[in-house]
Amino acid sequence: MYFLHKKNQFFVRFVYVCATHTKPITMTTVHIKRVYEAQEPSDGYRVLVDKLYPRGIKKENLHYNLWAKDITPSTPLRVWYHENPKERWQEFRTRYMQELAQSPAVKEFLEKIKGQKTITLLFASKNATENHALILQEFLQQHNISL
Repeated sequence: MYFLHKKNQFFVRFVYVCATHTKPITMTTVHIKRVYEAQEPSDGYRVLVDKLYPRGIKKENLHYNLWAKDITPSTPLRVWYHENPKERWQEFRTRYMQELAQSPAVKEFLEKIKGQKTITLLFASKNATENHALILQEFLQQHNISL
């Protein structure tokens, strides 16, 4: 009987906390965009996700809130991939996902973007269908980043 009483107390406390929670839990929307495209209000929090600064853009002309160099692919992985991108895309994708999963920088990044409703990952690659920003976007969506 005592055990049941404690269990009921826990249930009542749980319902109270949920009923008084004032901030709705929502998911963060993650977009990707080339750095060469114009900034739009719908971009939200803009994150540059290239290890190297993009060519041909003056620093005062590229508007971003955060430069997240630490969550980009490692230099050895990036160099390896660029030697033969067409044949190495799937393996690059797998390896980069592993890097992200093991990186302490990802936790720091998630803390920095916490509270942002919309995030736009900015990349410089000419290839819009096979680039690390797509993989990062997928990783963030798989890990259900929320506010």
